[in-house]
Parts: sequence; C-alpha cells; structure tokens
Amino acid sequence: MKKTLLFALALMLLLATFAGCHKSDADVLGIIGTEEVENHFGTIVKVFYSDSTKMYFHLLSDTTAEVVNRNWFYSEEGESSPWIYRGDVVIPDRFVHNGKTFKVTCIGEGAFSASVQNYELVSLVSSVELPNSIDTIRSRAFSECVHLTSIDIPNSVKYIGDAAFGGSGLATVDIRNSTCTFDNNVFCATCLTSIEIPVSMEKIPFGMFSMCFSLTSVTLHDHITCIGDGAFESTGLTSFEIPASVKYLGVNPLDNCSSLTTLVCHPITPPEKDPEGHYYEDYFMLSNAIERILVPAQSVDLYKESHFWRWYKDIIVGM
Repeated sequence: MKKTLLFALALMLLLATFAGCHKSDADVLGIIGTEEVENHFGTIVKVFYSDSTKMYFHLLSDTTAEVVNRNWFYSEEGESSPWIYRGDVVIPDRFVHNGKTFKVTCIGEGAFSASVQNYELVSLVSSVELPNSIDTIRSRAFSECVHLTSIDIPNSVKYIGDAAFGGSGLATVDIRNSTCTFDNNVFCATCLTSIEIPVSMEKIPFGMFSMCFSLTSVTLHDHITCIGDGAFESTGLTSFEIPASVKYLGVNPLDNCSSLTTLVCHPITPPEKDPEGHYYEDYFMLSNAIERILVPAQSVDLYKESHFWRWYKDIIVGM
C-alpha cells in the first residue's frame, strides 16, 4: 500500500513537471502578443515577438495569411512612427492569433517595398528568409529594397508578381529549377550580373530583366518559344543567342544594349512579332551597337525578306 502511494505521488509529480515544461505553439514561435484591426483590406493582425520585432499579416482565410506592410494595419487611423521592417528578416511559416494557428502562404503586395514603408523611400531590409509555406510573392513585394542583394526562392513558390524585386539590390538569384509563373518586370532594374532561365519557362515576360545594367550573361534553353517586349532592354549583355525554339519576339527585346555587337539567331524560320505584345509596331528594335546578326546559312534570304526583320537586312549574314 505504501509503495503504491509513493508510486502514485511520483507519477503525479512527473506529470506536473511535464505539464510545466510543455510549450504552446505561440511560445515555440516566440510570440508574446497580437493586435487586430478591421479595415477595407479585411482583418489585419500585428504580431509581437520576444526579440522585440513585429510583423503584420492579412488574414486570407480561416487558416492562411499573407505578410503585409505596416500601412495595412494603420490604413484607417494613420501613424507617424518611423518603424519599418529592417535588417535580417525571417518570415515565419505560421503564427498564432486568438489561440488559432494561421499558415503564412503569401508575401503581400508591396510588403517590404521602400515606397510603402516610410516617407524617405529607403528600405533597411538586408536579407530575407522565406519558408517553404510560401506559394505566392505579390507585385512589388521587395521593390526598391536596395540592401537586399540575394534571396533563396523556395520551390513552393508558384507565382511571382509584377516588379516583385524591381529596383532592389538583388545581385544573385537562382531560378534555374523554378516552376513558378513570373509576371512582368519581376527583376527589372536590379543588380543581377548573370541569370539562367528556368527550364519550365516558355516565354520570357515583358521587361523581366530590363534596365539590369550589370547583366552581362544569360543562359536560355531550347524550350523558350517567345522573348517578350523589353525582356533584356538596356542591359549590359555582351553576347546573346536566340534558341532555335523561339517563334516570337517582342518589338524591343534587346534595345539599348550598348555592349552587344553580335546577335546569334538559331531559328531556321525567322521569329515573328509576339501576338500578345504590348506594342503595335510590326518590326523590332535592336541596339544600335549590333554590327552582325548571324542566322542559319539556309535562312539568310528568309530573314532578309521577313517583314519583321527587314530593318536589319544589311547586317544579316549566314553562319
């Protein structure tokens, strides 16, 4: 009887100790509190963390949310506080609010964009770590983040919006194995020096790498069927080869590329104007620096007689 009582007391002590050590999901995530507002955006939650940082989320559903900028929270009342996202930012894969866990699936429109975070238009974000829960990066999410020089985009991301990284300091990004859909101008005016186009990409969207002045090298694959308007306009490219698979070109895919003197065009049939292009012209514009356009030997006459290529017939030669 005495042994049984001692055993029971020991078991109760063990259970009490275990219960005291058990941490909630909020504790594990370092959350010390949350605030909620309702406005024309919907429900916005501000989460306070134990390391004195905070993050803002827009509830997309009963179980999912997107990271947003602080202006979403203060859109109704306004606030003069200069606080913004800064330094090394780690996006959580989930957070807890009112005892409920929300999965973070999206980086919201302009979430870290300098133009929406403060009045000086300066971003203080130096690095961003994205969780594998993210499937969408909306337009201008990281635009003008001049101190953001690299980022790892998880394979979970299926869509990247217009100018998502436009004007940022992005110098390196690996999208070779990406299967996501890219909108227009995603990497425009960044500091990229080289890029390899994903194997899954069939069309390079409008302005995707335009004004990337440091971009000197690009690797395309034979699955590309269209190079969109302004895709590589005003870049530092020193060489460029149009794959044999390309059927369509935008009207100014390589305009103002002042270091590009030779264009190598592999399609046997001259590419035509992109039917989904933004411009009405029936010719395309190349940099004035181009001195030679090399095409398949058997296709020289086809290119010279092409209505779309007619402006460059004097520099088209066989290879």
